Amino acid sequence: MDVSVIIPLYNAESTIEQAIKSISLSINYEIICVDDGSTDASKSKIKLLESNFPIKYFYQNNSGAASARNKGLSAATGEYIIFLDADDIYVEGAIEKMYWIAKKKKVDIVLGNVAHKKNQKITKINTYSELFSTNKVTTLEESPEILQSIGPAAKLYTKEIINYNFFDEKVKFCEEHSFNCNIYIYANFYIMKEIVYIYNKDNINSTVSQSQSNIFRYLNDACIVREKINTILKMN
Repeated sequence: MDVSVIIPLYNAESTIEQAIKSISLSINYEIICVDDGSTDASKSKIKLLESNFPIKYFYQNNSGAASARNKGLSAATGEYIIFLDADDIYVEGAIEKMYWIAKKKKVDIVLGNVAHKKNQKITKINTYSELFSTNKVTTLEESPEILQSIGPAAKLYTKEIINYNFFDEKVKFCEEHSFNCNIYIYANFYIMKEIVYIYNKDNINSTVSQSQSNIFRYLNDACIVREKINTILKMN
C-alpha cells in the first residue's frame, strides 16, 4: 500500500462526498473514514462511494477528532500517511504529486501550502508567506517557521517517522500540536510552495469555525498544549 488517507468525521453528510472525491489517485491507496458517532446520513453517503473508492469505514462512539485520527493511524497500512478533514478538500493531483516528491527527495514529510475557502472565495493564508516562499528540502532547525504549520492537514508523512506517535485525546482543540512537534524534531521536510489543501470556512461545523466560536475552550487547550510543546523542544 502506497498511501493511507485518514478522514475523521462527525455529522459530515453535506461535505464528505466532496472530500472523498478530491482524493482519486492512480497509485495504490486506501481511504480510512473514522466516523466519530455521527447522527446524520454520513455513513450512507460514504457507502454510496465504496464502489468507486477504496474506502475502509469505521464507526466509534463520539470521542473527538484526536481519537478518530488515532483509530485511523492504527488501521493504516500505507507506506505514507496523509490526513483530510471531512469538510475540506485536496487540490486535484496534489496528493499524488506529494507522494512522488517524497519518493524522489527521500524526505520524511512533504509539507504543502494551504488556503481558506469562505463565501466561495479561495484566499492564501498570509501568515504562511515566509514558510512557503520557495520549494526546498529542510529541517526544523534550519527552518523553525515550520512550526507555523502545526495542524495535520497538507502533510504527507512516512509511516516510519510517525513511529507510534498519537494525537492527544485529553484536549478538544490543538490536539495535533504535540503530535506534530514530536515528529518534527526528527524529520527532514520538503516544502511545497503551491497550494495543495483547501480549508472550508463556510461550514459552521468545521474545526476552524468551531475554534472561533469556542474561543475560551480553545485558548485553555492551547495553553495546555503549549506547555507540552515547550517541554518537547527543551528536551531536544
